[in-house]
Amino acid sequence: MLISLDESGDLGWKFDAPYRRGGSSRYLTIASLVITPNKKHLPKRLIKKLYTKFSWPTTIEKKWSDLSENQRVWFAEQANALYSNHSKEIRYLSITVKKMVFF
Repeated sequence: MLISLDESGDLGWKFDAPYRRGGSSRYLTIASLVITPNKKHLPKRLIKKLYTKFSWPTTIEKKWSDLSENQRVWFAEQANALYSNHSKEIRYLSITVKKMVFF
């Protein structure tokens, strides 16, 4: 199995200012894609389709927060279809924590 990890949210702990105005995000998410080696091309293909569909330059990484609702829905539907068609070879896992609980 191959595992790809990514995080969402910042790693800061400054909560005395509003988020994005000097303060840190209140949540941190770590997500992973677990996939068999023979299917590793499928998520890459999906991302390529995403960039092509919305005419994004491939030299700039797109962040979820930059996507429109339409783009988010399209990606979510495609990711769901990918899982539905290959559920024995693909797993999506994530955990979200509220960072302020630790203070």
